[in-house]
Amino acid sequence: MAEENVMKHNDPMETEEKTEINEEYAYLDRGGFSSEKFKIELRGLPKFYGIAELKKLMNLKLGLNTSKIKRPKNGSHWLFACFQNDEERTKAIEALNGYSWKGKTLIAEVAKPAPDPLVRKRKREEVEGNEQQRKKKEDDNKSQEERLKDATTPYWNLPYEEQLKLKEKEIKNILMKFDNEIWKIDKLKRQEIEAKRKEFNGLSFELRPIEKSPVAFGYRNKCEFTVGIDEETKLPTVGFRLGSYVTGTVGVGPIQSMIHISEQTKKAVLLFQEYIRKSKLAPFSPADYSGHWRYLTVRDSTSTGEVMVIVSMHPQVRYISGKTLIAEVAKPAPDPLVRKRKREEVEGNEQQRKKKEDDNKSQEERLKDATTPYWNLPYEEQLKLKEKEIKNILMKFDNEIWKIDKLKRQEIEAKRKEFNGLSFELRPIEKSPVAFGYRNKCEFTVGIDEETKLPTVGFRLGSYVTGTVGVGPIQSMIHISEQTKKAVLLFQEYIRKSKLAPFSPADYSGHWRYLTVRDSTSTGEVMVIVSMHPQTLTENELNEIKRDLIEHFSSDEAVACGVKSLYFEQIIKRRVGEDGSKPVHLSGSTHITDTILGKQFRISPEAFFQINTAGAEVLYRSAIEMSQVKTESTVVDICCGTGTIGLCFAQHCGKVLGLEMIAEAVKDAKANAELNKIENCEFFTGKAEDILPSVLARAAADDIIAIVDPPRAGLHMRAITQLRNTKKVNRLVYISCSPSSVVKNFIDLTRPSSKTLKGAPFIPVRAVPVDMFPQTKHVELAILFERENSGETEEDNTCITNNVETVKSEDVPSEALNENSETTSNGNDNVEL
Repeated sequence: MAEENVMKHNDPMETEEKTEINEEYAYLDRGGFSSEKFKIELRGLPKFYGIAELKKLMNLKLGLNTSKIKRPKNGSHWLFACFQNDEERTKAIEALNGYSWKGKTLIAEVAKPAPDPLVRKRKREEVEGNEQQRKKKEDDNKSQEERLKDATTPYWNLPYEEQLKLKEKEIKNILMKFDNEIWKIDKLKRQEIEAKRKEFNGLSFELRPIEKSPVAFGYRNKCEFTVGIDEETKLPTVGFRLGSYVTGTVGVGPIQSMIHISEQTKKAVLLFQEYIRKSKLAPFSPADYSGHWRYLTVRDSTSTGEVMVIVSMHPQVRYISGKTLIAEVAKPAPDPLVRKRKREEVEGNEQQRKKKEDDNKSQEERLKDATTPYWNLPYEEQLKLKEKEIKNILMKFDNEIWKIDKLKRQEIEAKRKEFNGLSFELRPIEKSPVAFGYRNKCEFTVGIDEETKLPTVGFRLGSYVTGTVGVGPIQSMIHISEQTKKAVLLFQEYIRKSKLAPFSPADYSGHWRYLTVRDSTSTGEVMVIVSMHPQTLTENELNEIKRDLIEHFSSDEAVACGVKSLYFEQIIKRRVGEDGSKPVHLSGSTHITDTILGKQFRISPEAFFQINTAGAEVLYRSAIEMSQVKTESTVVDICCGTGTIGLCFAQHCGKVLGLEMIAEAVKDAKANAELNKIENCEFFTGKAEDILPSVLARAAADDIIAIVDPPRAGLHMRAITQLRNTKKVNRLVYISCSPSSVVKNFIDLTRPSSKTLKGAPFIPVRAVPVDMFPQTKHVELAILFERENSGETEEDNTCITNNVETVKSEDVPSEALNENSETTSNGNDNVEL
């Protein structure tokens, strides 16, 4: 073993201590690149612009090199742009500051980096704790007199001149908001307003200095006082309430020290207070509506000295008179004081309550809640919840169709009576044949177990932003196969003996990052991908680590748990323009093989393959059945991955054309066609929005069926446009692992024809939910769309694109590689935790 040549082992306890960073910006001084280091704020942006449009301006026209653009929301008038170094940032500020774009003058300035969320959270908790508790503690330390003054005269402890300055500033702020609204709504007056603002110190009209009150103390000539119980003396008192009933305060404090009340009024209050203290009647209580004395209102004249006194009481007698009444039992409103006290008693602060709840849970329960939130529900109950969620999503989609197409409203409403509230059929959810241990791919994090403090391979217990960096073991996880668990334990044994520490997201130290395990449900083969951060390791040291891994995963124990393929990947922070790292094959086979619907499929490290093999068979059968495929049909498999759906369709149709952006997956798809002796399939590499027109042009048949299984975010609008504008696409089966994320795609497929969407719309006909992810909230959905009969001419029977000629079939290469496209895997893998 070559462990002696590798860096010294970092003790796990030392690693844990390193994560206790006290400085919110310390991450900027660690090794490695951070886009926060070289950030600018760009303001004054026009109302309508796109990020792609802005990037084109900055990178192509102005010759800048932005690594990232972050805006708070669409259409925001300001955003952040990040650069690779200080030189590029300075160049950007010089180019953009004062630059005129779309009638707007841009303002570019150096921006402060964002604080580390983990450190910020820890500091916030350490310094202030819960804000409500802090304020309560502060109030508890104040005297009753101070609390009364704070409530009635909050400026009581400031010099009068200071009070005037604060009020003058507040008035100016209010008027500036008003002035800005005038500027916004009246474009014709903007030049005039801006000229006046130079004259009147930022306003378009004159704001004169604040006029002082001739009397600063004892000036009030009218006051309403509450009759209640003094919290300190416990005697009936005429004064001011110390807080509102809703906040749980019913006590009253005396007003003798109040500096805004006249001496005459104070005397009148004491006179009435003397009376009620001798009275046999009690003050009114808002807690239980008992008692009588409620208010005393005093008005006094500053010129004559006359005083008016108004005594208010509750007689505790109710009178009813007048017309015939209708009386029904009504649910009483809850008592706000009792409700507040109960809420505080039962749950306290919501965040603290949740934290306490999580603290009371075992680590195993927290892991299960995070990865398989339905783990403690019977499977039938899970299916009901998923079916309900899918129906809610589809009803929102159906309502959007109703809104955007007025001509179809009557037809939609008629169909809704037939299909239980929807305008198309929603079939019952299809169960997964396997509810436990079904996942054939998992990515695990290497970190420190919060309980054992040992290096562990498992799942993160929370996100970095929420202040959680600990990892929990996965042996009790019910969705992971036994084979995978054995492979995890095998690697965990290795890293615990290693001199290298797990990677720490808190300070970017350490090496071991992830373990990805793929296993075949049909052959039992296991693929292991070890990912690490090389830090400062030399090439020789990395080669020693690779040799150690090969030796470890060639042991009898590794063979017994089915490890047939081993890969190694170096993960470092990728800079703009750089390709992501690729797994390097170390030993064994370059791929593993699995079976769906009797067909064998080769799986490479980065290739997409449905994570529930048995569930995939149910999904694909449903897609084939609902597509109404014929022997003369051409099936276009969009986002085809390793060709699984297309190859399962092949025996039912005349031709399959598949397209996928990941080159390795396309190689697998071609190999899979050869492996299964399928000859009516072709596969192409590229983004769907880029190569779809060319692929569609190769379809000779009049009946084209599109099968769409895109990443979680759905298809690019350009791809949707191509599908809409190709009349020969008669039917479309859209498969999604995140239906709520792709509703916009559904709407764009069905909205009425327009200048952009020239083809006739599609109509949803049938939806089938398939439970591919038991124990979780996720569910796969397949929807069949059929082309509406539009009566278009034969001339329209082509692929219509905006200002782009369709590429002839003979011009389409066997692999239309887009080298500049991002090499991210099909997003269906994103349901992994």
